[in-house]
Amino acid sequence: MKLAICFYGNVGGKKGGHGHGGNQDITEHLIKSKKNFDKIYKNVDYFVHSWSVDNKDLIKGVLNPKNSIFEENSTINNQLKSLEDYGLRNIDSYENMFGTDFKEFFKINFFSSQSRWYSNSKSLEIMKTYSESKSIKYDWVLQVRLDIVFRKFFNLNELTNANFYVPIRENEKDIAVNDMFFLSNYDNAVSFSKIFSQRDQYSIRPPVAAKQHIDSLKLKIVPILRFQKDFNIVRLDKLSIHVKLVRIMLNFLRIFVTLQQNFIRKIEKLF
Repeated sequence: MKLAICFYGNVGGKKGGHGHGGNQDITEHLIKSKKNFDKIYKNVDYFVHSWSVDNKDLIKGVLNPKNSIFEENSTINNQLKSLEDYGLRNIDSYENMFGTDFKEFFKINFFSSQSRWYSNSKSLEIMKTYSESKSIKYDWVLQVRLDIVFRKFFNLNELTNANFYVPIRENEKDIAVNDMFFLSNYDNAVSFSKIFSQRDQYSIRPPVAAKQHIDSLKLKIVPILRFQKDFNIVRLDKLSIHVKLVRIMLNFLRIFVTLQQNFIRKIEKLF
């Protein structure tokens, strides 16, 4: 069984999305991820499209991708669709995002959503080009952000190849999917890659656009793996480790304080 893993996007910010706080170091994460993927799935090819040009040598050195493209985010500027192109057909999908910052929502998401689909689609396109040049057809294709940490892995033998697997989502399940990774067969992945060219037909919000596009392809969506339990973002995963360490330290402190109090009581009884 042959698996293609198509990484896309950037390495992520230290303090939040859109590179907030500067780029984080994902070296350890990538090394561990590749080791796990290679060990579990044996026959794996890697492909990368990334905006993290400064991390090009690191990413290529660790993943040794069959093909990759690294380019500045500004590459997309002359391909941006205008707000008028999107129209108001998906206005209902923005209801939960509006608040009082309507303009700020569109300012950030208008560019980032198109950038996200461009990178996602490019990673699939270079996989398809390589596949055709080598006469390889992958059994499975995993589309995934560069900064995702898997704690639990897929048992491909137990999955149905015709399904389109997405992470479990708790809210807005009727209009959106969790879009942090997608797992499908080769043909469905290639079909999904057309989302960038058709992006103005969908919501600006990626989770909504993803579901709209998958539905248009008439694919069966099947949720699998839970965010922050079975997989996480590198930044949040590091934070959760720190939180666990703090909890352990607090627990030891409570035990120490209890022992001290018991000792003091015993001393007081002697006098």
